[in-house]
Amino acid sequence: MLKRINKIISFVTVSLTVFSAMPAMASESTKVESRSGKIFDAIMYKDGKYYIDDDGTSYYYDGLKYNALNTIHSGEDLYLYNSKYASSKNGDYYINLDTGNVVSENISKNNMDSAGSKLRENMLRDNRGRYATKAIGSLILEDDGERLVLHCDDDVIDDFIKIPNKNYTDSWYETEYYKTNSNENGWYFIDCVYTDKDGNYISADHSVGNIEVVTTTDSSVKLKNTKDDEDGYKAAIMQVHTLASDDDYIYRLATLYITHDSNYNYVTENMKFGDIDNPVTVTTSAGAWLSRSSMEGDPAKSMFLASDPIDDNDDERDPVVGIPVIQKISKKQSEDTVNGIKYPESVTTYILADSKGRCEYNAEMAQDNYVAANGKIIDYTYDDNKISVRTLSLKSKNGYSYTDFSDKLEYTIENENCYKFDVNGELYILDKGYIKKYDANNGFVNLYKVDGGCNNFSVYDENNIIAWNRENEIYSLISENKSSNSSGSSSSRSSSSKDDTTALNDDNTKATNKNGWNLIDGKWYIVGTDGNYAKGWFKDATGKWYMLDKTSGVMITGWYKDSNNNWYYLEAKSGAMITGWMKDSYGSWYYLNGNGTMATGWIQGIAGNWYYLNSNGAMTTGWMQDSDGSWYYLNSNGDMAHDTYVDGYYLASNGVYVE
Repeated sequence: MLKRINKIISFVTVSLTVFSAMPAMASESTKVESRSGKIFDAIMYKDGKYYIDDDGTSYYYDGLKYNALNTIHSGEDLYLYNSKYASSKNGDYYINLDTGNVVSENISKNNMDSAGSKLRENMLRDNRGRYATKAIGSLILEDDGERLVLHCDDDVIDDFIKIPNKNYTDSWYETEYYKTNSNENGWYFIDCVYTDKDGNYISADHSVGNIEVVTTTDSSVKLKNTKDDEDGYKAAIMQVHTLASDDDYIYRLATLYITHDSNYNYVTENMKFGDIDNPVTVTTSAGAWLSRSSMEGDPAKSMFLASDPIDDNDDERDPVVGIPVIQKISKKQSEDTVNGIKYPESVTTYILADSKGRCEYNAEMAQDNYVAANGKIIDYTYDDNKISVRTLSLKSKNGYSYTDFSDKLEYTIENENCYKFDVNGELYILDKGYIKKYDANNGFVNLYKVDGGCNNFSVYDENNIIAWNRENEIYSLISENKSSNSSGSSSSRSSSSKDDTTALNDDNTKATNKNGWNLIDGKWYIVGTDGNYAKGWFKDATGKWYMLDKTSGVMITGWYKDSNNNWYYLEAKSGAMITGWMKDSYGSWYYLNGNGTMATGWIQGIAGNWYYLNSNGAMTTGWMQDSDGSWYYLNSNGDMAHDTYVDGYYLASNGVYVE
């Protein structure tokens, strides 16, 4: 087993600390060392934990050591489920990414079963006349892996669906209940109900938040729910599609209708929204239209969206206009109830229009994909190696709640594995060796420079990412390992010599440590004569310096920054501190002073030639303007040109361009 694990060491355990390297070029990206190792699949988790499959054996790394998962079938794709699980496609087993435990049961199906049965129990307990009260027969559950349909004798419950949730969050579910009084929500007699696996539900079609409208008589009313009227005005809401959810809220696309008088005459197209002194007229020509004849049929098919009014009933009645909205619905239950049924603690209804009331809705919106990200919504599609994305910002001003749409950005990537969403709902792409993060204002911003061959990656958050290429057997790892703090002290330890003997027993448990270098769980440590790990700077008998993590004692490799913001480079394999010129894997040259600190600015070589190293330490070539405004030219080998012409411009003996 040790021999097997040593293979894995080559691509994971050596690089557990974040490679907080300076950018190789004048960009904001951080370069990450490329390493050799075959990865079939990987799922990143927080605190430096992750699952990997090396195309032979699966392993779980817990932030300190890795453990073989012998019950997992290597070569099988796994999928994220809820806040902390990786699941096989058929749900035969689940890996707890927080502990590494493997659960041999279908957690997804169990949760859906639990949600359905507990919701049913709670509804029967709470209902005080809002929903049908016939005796309910037994439930029959049909699960195709994504959708759970509940059939019961009186059809009180219809489809039971897992709603979209951002990665690493627990699932919620959606179903419908039939109301006994269809006049409460306009004419619509179906309630959308959301619940978690424990039956903690919210009925979504009662509260609309606090919609301020200016009426046809220029008076102001505030509509708070679909039951009560205000001066004869009532709100009605119709669910279209659940867009996304995060830890605290559900976001859904719906249609808002406003009626007036006891006959429920629709006056939506004549309403203004917001404060009476600053009303906004919403343009409804691109709104949602409802055919009256459809109302008499299946309620689930009665609402459709179009850019023009449609009337398919062949009579003189006009179609009904509505306004498309996004509702932000709290998962927390209100202390109040309606007919015993719990509704959300808060709801905000945002009109799908800009600040001036111009509707932004188009029919494609119902087909797009959505992810909640820090209170905003990312709207995206992927097709033919192109990802198209924009941000929907939910805003309120002067009592008018609206949606601010960013410009749509389209970006070509190598394959569908090259875009991922993190725990916060943020979008990342992997493109030609750069990991980029989507920003509505700045597009895709470079974060990390990894091996250009990487064509798959997994992201937990900005500090926990792994990218790889299975065929090329390469990978790059960004890992925020709580046990491997990359800052160190300047204290030195007693000298020793490195040997290649591992301090592990045959069963891979930690053996009694020897003095000097020890390889433990794939990491190098130095054990002093007192039996304790050396930490901080260490000088061996040959005069070479090493940096040992001040918390764990593990040998650090790659770029390292000390508490004084000095950068050092520790050789990737041996860990020895480098001095002099050093070329990184991306072709950039750096100069490390005699004490190991990275040089910046002007330096003079032994032969008297001058070189310029930018603020990131990388050697500059070509034309360069100094901080004082002077222009210089650095040849391809980095030395400063002088007493010569370049591109028709004369450079003096000090290298400065002379006009």
